[in-house]
Amino acid sequence: MYFNILRAMTVALAVGFFPALVGCGAGGDKAAAPKTALRVKLTVDGKPTLTAGLVTLYQGGSKVTEVNLNPDSTAEVLNVSAGAYQITVTNTEQGSPYGKGVKLPTRYADPNQSGFTVNVDAEGATRTLELKSN
Repeated sequence: MYFNILRAMTVALAVGFFPALVGCGAGGDKAAAPKTALRVKLTVDGKPTLTAGLVTLYQGGSKVTEVNLNPDSTAEVLNVSAGAYQITVTNTEQGSPYGKGVKLPTRYADPNQSGFTVNVDAEGATRTLELKSN
């Protein structure tokens, strides 16, 4: 009889706690924000002449990420959440093995002055940035 009481108490405890445990978890019902890619093509005075530098994304006044320019004046930012971003471009005047350096106005390095924005959706985005050397 003692074992029957013990078994009944164990079952009662298990049934009482099991529903509470089902809802537990690190993520709850919130799914992780899907990540996508932003592809950027840069031209200076109409030509793809930037071969070295950085493309930086800002959101809500905070830096989100930065990536290096590719030798073909493009950049690809992977694992970006959907949303609106400001973009800055900085480069080195020294150039690279792929081409000569280009001096850019300092406004392109400031997210509030660059004039470049992009809205990235769940499928990603592609944006051409047309910079002026003066």
